[in-house]
Amino acid sequence: MGSGGLIDGELMSPLQISGVLFGSGTIRNANLANSSTGGTLAIGDHFNGSYGAGSLVFDDVVVESERIIEFGIHGISTFEFDRLTLTGQDSLDGIAQITFLDGFTPDPNDTFQIVDLSAAESVTGWFAEVHAPSYWHLNTTGLLYYSVPEPSGCLLILLGCLLLSRSSRGPVRR
Repeated sequence: MGSGGLIDGELMSPLQISGVLFGSGTIRNANLANSSTGGTLAIGDHFNGSYGAGSLVFDDVVVESERIIEFGIHGISTFEFDRLTLTGQDSLDGIAQITFLDGFTPDPNDTFQIVDLSAAESVTGWFAEVHAPSYWHLNTTGLLYYSVPEPSGCLLILLGCLLLSRSSRGPVRR
Protein backbone atom coordinates (compact mmCIF):
# COMPACT_ATOMS: atom_id res chain seq x y z
CA MET A 1 0.00 0.00 0.00
CA GLY A 2 2.94 2.31 0.47
CA SER A 3 2.61 5.26 2.81
CA GLY A 4 -0.86 6.47 1.79
CA GLY A 5 -2.49 3.97 -0.51
CA LEU A 6 -6.18 3.50 -1.20
CA ILE A 7 -7.98 0.25 -1.83
CA ASP A 8 -11.57 0.90 -2.86
CA GLY A 9 -13.41 -2.38 -3.11
CA GLU A 10 -16.94 -3.69 -3.18
CA LEU A 11 -18.58 -5.08 -0.04
CA MET A 12 -20.27 -7.83 -2.03
CA SER A 13 -16.99 -8.99 -3.63
CA PRO A 14 -14.45 -10.26 -1.10
CA LEU A 15 -10.99 -8.73 -1.32
CA GLN A 16 -8.51 -11.58 -1.57
CA ILE A 17 -5.10 -11.06 0.03
CA SER A 18 -2.39 -13.50 -0.95
CA GLY A 19 0.82 -13.07 1.01
CA VAL A 20 1.24 -9.92 3.10
CA LEU A 21 -0.28 -6.53 2.37
CA PHE A 22 1.51 -3.85 4.40
CA GLY A 23 1.73 -0.10 4.67
CA SER A 24 -0.55 2.81 5.49
CA GLY A 25 -3.64 4.19 3.85
CA THR A 26 -7.36 3.51 3.54
CA ILE A 27 -9.35 0.41 2.74
CA ARG A 28 -12.91 1.34 1.77
CA ASN A 29 -16.00 -0.71 0.90
CA ALA A 30 -14.19 -4.00 1.24
CA ASN A 31 -14.81 -7.45 2.61
CA LEU A 32 -11.57 -8.90 3.97
CA ALA A 33 -12.74 -12.47 3.64
CA ASN A 34 -11.13 -15.76 4.47
CA SER A 35 -9.38 -17.33 1.55
CA SER A 36 -7.65 -20.56 0.73
CA THR A 37 -4.51 -18.57 -0.16
CA GLY A 38 -4.19 -17.09 3.32
CA GLY A 39 -2.99 -13.55 3.54
CA THR A 40 -2.12 -11.12 6.28
CA LEU A 41 -2.77 -7.42 6.58
CA ALA A 42 0.28 -5.93 8.32
CA ILE A 43 -0.14 -2.30 9.30
CA GLY A 44 3.04 -0.30 8.76
CA ASP A 45 6.36 -1.45 7.36
CA HIS A 46 7.94 -3.00 10.47
CA PHE A 47 7.49 -6.47 9.10
CA ASN A 48 9.35 -5.48 5.95
CA GLY A 49 12.46 -4.33 7.83
CA SER A 50 11.48 -0.66 8.19
CA TYR A 51 10.96 1.22 11.43
CA GLY A 52 7.95 3.25 10.32
CA ALA A 53 4.68 2.69 12.11
CA GLY A 54 1.57 2.54 10.02
CA SER A 55 -1.82 4.15 10.15
CA LEU A 56 -4.64 2.33 8.43
CA VAL A 57 -8.25 3.47 8.01
CA PHE A 58 -11.13 1.05 7.52
CA ASP A 59 -14.16 2.77 5.98
CA ASP A 60 -17.13 0.39 5.62
CA VAL A 61 -14.99 -2.75 5.92
CA VAL A 62 -15.96 -6.26 6.95
CA VAL A 63 -13.18 -8.38 8.49
CA GLU A 64 -14.16 -12.04 8.49
CA SER A 65 -12.92 -14.75 10.83
CA GLU A 66 -9.36 -16.06 10.51
CA ARG A 67 -8.20 -12.91 8.67
CA ILE A 68 -5.00 -11.79 10.44
CA ILE A 69 -4.29 -8.12 11.09
CA GLU A 70 -0.77 -7.49 12.44
CA PHE A 71 0.16 -4.55 14.68
CA GLY A 72 3.79 -3.73 15.44
CA ILE A 73 4.96 -1.69 18.40
CA HIS A 74 8.53 -0.48 18.88
CA GLY A 75 8.02 2.57 21.11
CA ILE A 76 5.50 4.57 23.10
CA SER A 77 5.15 7.59 20.80
CA THR A 78 2.24 7.47 18.36
CA PHE A 79 4.63 7.31 15.40
CA GLU A 80 6.24 4.18 16.91
CA PHE A 81 3.21 1.88 16.92
CA ASP A 82 0.62 0.88 14.36
CA ARG A 83 -2.89 2.25 14.52
CA LEU A 84 -6.18 1.22 12.93
CA THR A 85 -8.93 3.84 12.65
CA LEU A 86 -12.48 2.71 12.03
CA THR A 87 -14.84 5.02 10.12
CA GLY A 88 -18.17 4.33 8.52
CA GLN A 89 -19.86 1.03 9.32
CA ASP A 90 -17.30 -1.63 10.10
CA SER A 91 -17.56 -5.22 11.21
CA LEU A 92 -14.64 -6.87 12.97
CA ASP A 93 -13.87 -10.54 13.43
CA GLY A 94 -10.57 -12.13 12.57
CA ILE A 95 -7.34 -12.22 14.53
CA ALA A 96 -5.33 -9.31 15.93
CA GLN A 97 -1.63 -10.20 16.14
CA ILE A 98 0.28 -7.70 18.31
CA THR A 99 4.07 -7.82 18.50
CA PHE A 100 6.69 -5.78 20.34
CA LEU A 101 9.51 -5.25 17.85
CA ASP A 102 13.25 -4.66 17.86
CA GLY A 103 13.69 -5.60 21.53
CA PHE A 104 11.18 -2.99 22.73
CA THR A 105 9.92 -3.75 26.24
CA PRO A 106 7.22 -1.34 27.40
CA ASP A 107 6.69 -0.34 30.99
CA PRO A 108 3.63 -2.02 32.56
CA ASN A 109 2.10 1.47 32.98
CA ASP A 110 2.25 2.13 29.21
CA THR A 111 -0.90 1.88 27.11
CA PHE A 112 -1.35 1.92 23.35
CA GLN A 113 -4.51 3.07 21.56
CA ILE A 114 -4.02 0.80 18.55
CA VAL A 115 -7.66 0.81 17.39
CA ASP A 116 -9.54 4.13 17.24
CA LEU A 117 -13.32 3.79 17.14
CA SER A 118 -14.15 7.48 17.73
CA ALA A 119 -14.92 8.25 14.05
CA ALA A 120 -16.93 5.09 13.36
CA GLU A 121 -20.63 5.31 12.56
CA SER A 122 -21.03 1.79 13.92
CA VAL A 123 -18.83 -1.17 14.76
CA THR A 124 -20.20 -4.66 15.04
CA GLY A 125 -18.22 -7.52 16.51
CA TRP A 126 -14.65 -7.53 17.72
CA PHE A 127 -11.57 -9.60 17.05
CA ALA A 128 -12.37 -13.27 17.66
CA GLU A 129 -8.79 -13.78 18.85
CA VAL A 130 -6.12 -11.41 20.12
CA HIS A 131 -2.54 -12.68 20.18
CA ALA A 132 -0.41 -10.32 22.25
CA PRO A 133 2.70 -10.57 24.45
CA SER A 134 2.15 -12.12 27.89
CA TYR A 135 -0.11 -10.10 30.19
CA TRP A 136 -0.98 -7.55 27.48
CA HIS A 137 -4.67 -7.30 26.59
CA LEU A 138 -6.65 -5.47 23.90
CA ASN A 139 -10.03 -4.28 25.15
CA THR A 140 -13.06 -3.48 22.99
CA THR A 141 -12.23 0.23 23.01
CA GLY A 142 -8.99 -0.55 21.14
CA LEU A 143 -6.66 0.06 24.09
CA LEU A 144 -3.73 -2.31 24.65
CA TYR A 145 -2.84 -2.48 28.34
CA TYR A 146 -0.85 -4.59 30.81
CA SER A 147 -2.60 -6.65 33.45
CA VAL A 148 -1.58 -9.65 35.53
CA PRO A 149 -3.99 -11.90 37.42
CA GLU A 150 -4.54 -10.72 40.96
CA PRO A 151 -2.96 -13.01 43.57
CA SER A 152 -6.20 -13.10 45.58
CA GLY A 153 -8.04 -14.50 42.55
CA CYS A 154 -5.41 -17.19 42.06
CA LEU A 155 -5.61 -18.10 45.76
CA LEU A 156 -9.39 -18.49 45.55
CA ILE A 157 -9.04 -20.77 42.53
CA LEU A 158 -6.40 -22.85 44.34
CA LEU A 159 -8.58 -23.12 47.46
CA GLY A 160 -11.55 -24.20 45.34
CA CYS A 161 -9.46 -26.90 43.64
CA LEU A 162 -8.25 -28.20 47.01
CA LEU A 163 -11.80 -28.36 48.40
CA LEU A 164 -13.06 -30.05 45.25
CA SER A 165 -10.31 -32.70 45.34
CA ARG A 166 -10.98 -33.35 49.03
CA SER A 167 -14.73 -33.76 48.52
CA SER A 168 -14.21 -36.12 45.57
CA ARG A 169 -12.45 -38.66 47.80
CA GLY A 170 -15.68 -39.49 49.56
CA PRO A 171 -16.37 -39.72 53.29
CA VAL A 172 -13.55 -40.52 55.66
CA ARG A 173 -14.08 -43.90 57.40
CA ARG A 174 -12.77 -44.62 60.86
